[in-house]
Amino acid sequence: NHGYQLYSYVLPADHVIVGSPGLFVLEAKPHDGNISCRGDKWHRAFNWRHLLRMLSQESLGNPTKQVNKEVDQTRRFLTEHLPDANVPILPLVVFVNPNAHLEVTKPTVPVLHLGDLKAYLRRAEHGEAIPAQTLQALLTAFNEHQN
Repeated sequence: NHGYQLYSYVLPADHVIVGSPGLFVLEAKPHDGNISCRGDKWHRAFNWRHLLRMLSQESLGNPTKQVNKEVDQTRRFLTEHLPDANVPILPLVVFVNPNAHLEVTKPTVPVLHLGDLKAYLRRAEHGEAIPAQTLQALLTAFNEHQN
């Protein structure tokens, strides 16, 4: 286990976690209430409180499409900055509000609560790790881009 590094708002994707399994592109969602995902179709149950919040909070949209777009942008960034790096880029939709009640059926990308992220990353470590040199090259490139 090499540990993980989080990059927020410095790469083409808003949130990227770098670790030995590869890159995890996170689409963080602050929404609460009853939210369902079936495949790549999303729905948020109507609630009068949501009507008031709609003025200040972005709509749920389609987190699957949003995270896949950020994965594509991250892949282009890697091709440009580290063309020899063959690194898995894994999408994740993460709900950060503990009052989000998720009903997820056969999602096309993983969907989880923030509280489940650590366990998810630990399970990912049991797969194939990217070479240590590649991991270091990623961290170096991302750190340079950050400055």
